[in-house]
Amino acid sequence: MLGIDRYQINECIQDGGWYRLYRGECMQHRREVVVKYLADSHPSPAMLASFRSEHQILQQLAMSAVIQALALEDHGRRLLLVREYFPGKTLRAYAAGRMLPCQEVCRLVTLLAETIAAIHERDIVHGNLNPDNILIDSESYQLKLIGFSYAMANSQCGNDTEHEVGSARDIDYLAPEQSGRMNRGIDGRADIYALGVVFFELLTGRAPFTSSDAIGLIHRHIAKNIPDPRKFNPDVPEIVVRVISKMLAKDPSERYATASELLLDINICHQILMTGEPVDRSSLTE
Repeated sequence: MLGIDRYQINECIQDGGWYRLYRGECMQHRREVVVKYLADSHPSPAMLASFRSEHQILQQLAMSAVIQALALEDHGRRLLLVREYFPGKTLRAYAAGRMLPCQEVCRLVTLLAETIAAIHERDIVHGNLNPDNILIDSESYQLKLIGFSYAMANSQCGNDTEHEVGSARDIDYLAPEQSGRMNRGIDGRADIYALGVVFFELLTGRAPFTSSDAIGLIHRHIAKNIPDPRKFNPDVPEIVVRVISKMLAKDPSERYATASELLLDINICHQILMTGEPVDRSSLTE
């Protein structure tokens, strides 16, 4: 087991390949923590920069719906990012491949859109939104966003920005402009696209696209039409399908311009599902 002064490490809770997450206790403050630790004994400058950037961004955000960074510490050639411990599970584990009820999904997406809107207001693009980077406490229904390794200031997102793909799972939620194969800049609308994939997956129990290789999956996100969610779950209302389709538009200019704009339509969907009111197509944003 990893040995670190001032921290009692209890268990490894995630092996992310280039990093590992450990659950432990800060002996000085007697509180549970999560320690993110670089796995490579000789980490690259990019890995070190990623830890420093994530720590800086988490400190800048300081929001209840975003995991809190407690410390960034040197450990030989490596770095430790110490975070608060949150007693929840990932959204992927919570959903467990099920088709969740539409009302519950709209509630979850509302909470996530509120968080994304608040992050964007602080000029931050998450860049890697997926169910593994969303924690949920099933008792309190509180959400915490994690996984800010690829996050950056919106002002730093240029036309040549390319997402560093860590696994095929990341690619499932990759906006077309993040592939590096389109001459388009990256901004908060990439997070809206990723949230649209999460929306689709929670309602249908599957991602909109599948492929046996990463290149094929990227091509589908760039060139193939998103399948109708009702193909997999006929209970999805048409108004929800329209919202998902707009979130997953290939061209960022055809998506919701902001997460706040998306919230307006999600709230309309939620209200209609709760009250059973007739669908008014004109009530959605254009």
